[in-house]
Amino acid sequence: MAMSSKLRTKGSDNPATDGADFKKLDRDHGAAFLEPAAPLLPQEVRDSRDQLIRLYKEGKVLAGYGLFEESVGGRPVEEVFVENTLVAREGLEQLFREGPMGSRSTVASAPSHVLQGAAAGQSIALCELFSPRAVDSQQQPTPVCRVLVVGSGGIGKSTLFCCKLPYEWAAGRCMQDVDLLICVALGEATTIQIASAEELFASSLDLDSDEKKAVFHFARANPSRVCVVLDAVDECKDILERASPFMMKLLKGKTTLCGLRTIVTSRPCGAIHWLAQQCRFDRSIEVVGFSPSEVSTFVDKALAADVASNMKEQLKENTDAACLMATPFMAAHCCEEFRHSGSLCTCTTELLQKMLVKL
Repeated sequence: MAMSSKLRTKGSDNPATDGADFKKLDRDHGAAFLEPAAPLLPQEVRDSRDQLIRLYKEGKVLAGYGLFEESVGGRPVEEVFVENTLVAREGLEQLFREGPMGSRSTVASAPSHVLQGAAAGQSIALCELFSPRAVDSQQQPTPVCRVLVVGSGGIGKSTLFCCKLPYEWAAGRCMQDVDLLICVALGEATTIQIASAEELFASSLDLDSDEKKAVFHFARANPSRVCVVLDAVDECKDILERASPFMMKLLKGKTTLCGLRTIVTSRPCGAIHWLAQQCRFDRSIEVVGFSPSEVSTFVDKALAADVASNMKEQLKENTDAACLMATPFMAAHCCEEFRHSGSLCTCTTELLQKMLVKL
């Protein structure tokens, strides 16, 4: 797939600009209207990009998001995904850096404690994660290369950044100034075996030794055109420190791929205190739960129309159940339970007990 395109600027009669390399980006997502297009990609990089696009377009809902195969699990992402709200929090990283947090403290469930001293924040779209950040109106926007994503367990971080984001990128709807998007699940045992940038790319791509070198050289020369998602650092921080020097350098942004676009996700637990002290991030994002309207949309997508209608009617009169479903993981299992029993779960303990019975 050729990644460089020549676009004539509309209404331009200037020979200096006619035929120049430009890329039109989506103005609705706050991106620039015209941006210099990517350099001509080496064949190995084009082949690698095509591999990733095929992989991500075939992507199904992650197991943690929809464990119930009869309703959501295994269906195409765009059919079932309900967007979580992302909020850019100025001061959030500094808050984590100042002191460790208890494992039960979460951004979603205890905002008065966790977000005290942090700015209220503004919602931000997936396509805006790496948009330049304006510190104040008097300064020029600063570039963004490294993004920290924080959210409580089950809030949808993995689904959003290792499922939805790759799908949108592969479909040409997001981050089209990125040529390679690599997702790494840090909780997987094979992650600690990644000892170099070449192996990092090979973890998602079928590459021979020459192709590994070609992709690495492209990434080193064009780091801003490569994005790596490092998911769930809170699950494996200790073992990475002991056994994976390269992955630790990647987390800290201290590899030879200086300027690599990086997204790091974590729960707001003790690991993130360490992360905020050790690493520099240009933007901090909070993943918040579903709003009532998003819960309703999720129910419509997860269940048959008649069952969904019945569940939504009951949710109107049961605020405890509605609050429980603000977390996508819980919403998925609440829908599954309602599909089988026709009753709502009103607390986490009740839902988990019913889940365990089915195991």
